[in-house]
Amino acid sequence: YGLGAYFYVGGRDPANAELADEGVACRVVESGPLMAVVESTGPAPGCEKVVRRVTLARGMDNVRLDVTLDKSAVRDPEGVHIAFPFQVPEGAVRVDTAFAMVRPNEDQLPGACKNYITASRGVDISNDQFGVTWATPDAPLVEVGAITNDPRATGWIERLEPAATILSYVMNNYWETNYKAAQDGPAVFRYALRPHDGYDPAAAHRFGTAQSRPLVAAPLKRAFGETPDLAPRAPGLVVQAMMPGPDDGAFLLRLYNAGAEPVDVLDALPSLAAAEPRVATLDGAPAAPLAAGYTLAPNDFITVVCSTRFVEVAQR
Repeated sequence: YGLGAYFYVGGRDPANAELADEGVACRVVESGPLMAVVESTGPAPGCEKVVRRVTLARGMDNVRLDVTLDKSAVRDPEGVHIAFPFQVPEGAVRVDTAFAMVRPNEDQLPGACKNYITASRGVDISNDQFGVTWATPDAPLVEVGAITNDPRATGWIERLEPAATILSYVMNNYWETNYKAAQDGPAVFRYALRPHDGYDPAAAHRFGTAQSRPLVAAPLKRAFGETPDLAPRAPGLVVQAMMPGPDDGAFLLRLYNAGAEPVDVLDALPSLAAAEPRVATLDGAPAAPLAAGYTLAPNDFITVVCSTRFVEVAQR
């Protein structure tokens, strides 16, 4: 099976998984100088139909795959999994979680769940020479190697075996609590795949963030003028957020070191020096000044309060 393969588990045992690979019709939706779109539609167990749409855009370094499930109303136990088998020999799996790229087994606490793992933005699989970053903005649950979500059927996994296949665990109705017994109607799951050379944690983080938080154009009520320079010189430093501060005109910057090396904050963002930056407390209030030489360790972050002078200087 290929990328985006649909697996349906009727019941809880993955031994009963059915692959939807028959009766598929393909068509070219777009074939122009800037974009190419190919779409396949076919029947699938548990669904009225499954539609997969692959998009390639000129100048972009990634492929987008959208999977639309026209789900049937099924009240018996069921699970749906979308498979992504990658050809990355001896690839290491790293899951993008909250401010860290986590390796299953090595970076998990003893007893942590390995039957499925929650990804904030995606997964990277890389060996010493090449790899792929897989972004999943809509479906955060991931299985590594095989369908293993239900410990009652597969057992509690103590250690995952090396694998370059990941499965997006998109839906089930196993929870006998206050959830709707059937999930019918259309559901869209977006994925993006970016092949690359060697593993770069900052590039993987940026790609996942770009897919989950794309740029949104909005009209302005007034001219803003020149914006401050917030492009870090250090490749590992990421401006995670910019938001209004506690005082009129001030704003907060959240900075994250997604790289593998420590980063000198003011050296990486020299324009901050004009903003009278101060380290923010948990409630966003300014505290100690951000001193020269302040260093962020890998996977560390800091929130900085910046004065209006930052904008004033940038607009001169």
